[in-house]
Amino acid sequence: MTTTEIPTIDQVLTLARRLSPRDQAHVVAALASQVAQALPATLPALARRQMTADEARAALAEIRAYFAKLPGPRMTLGEQLDADRRDRDRALTGRYEENSDVDA
Repeated sequence: MTTTEIPTIDQVLTLARRLSPRDQAHVVAALASQVAQALPATLPALARRQMTADEARAALAEIRAYFAKLPGPRMTLGEQLDADRRDRDRALTGRYEENSDVDA
């Protein structure tokens, strides 16, 4: 790689892996700072204005409506945990073929 060539991401990562963890952290911090400063100028959509209270409530209502349309879980987390424990116990005791209620 010559000095006028732009290094590839793989080349940069290969060099960064040679650094100590402390130096890697410095590189990350420097890059994050540069990206944070450049981001609003290059991606104006990400630098959008704050929502009004009414817009936020409308967005929340839209999100709630979306999730309300999704199918609910077949089992609660507790039921899933109990079924997993029964499945594990049956597998450990050699009675795995009796495990017909896990998917019920």
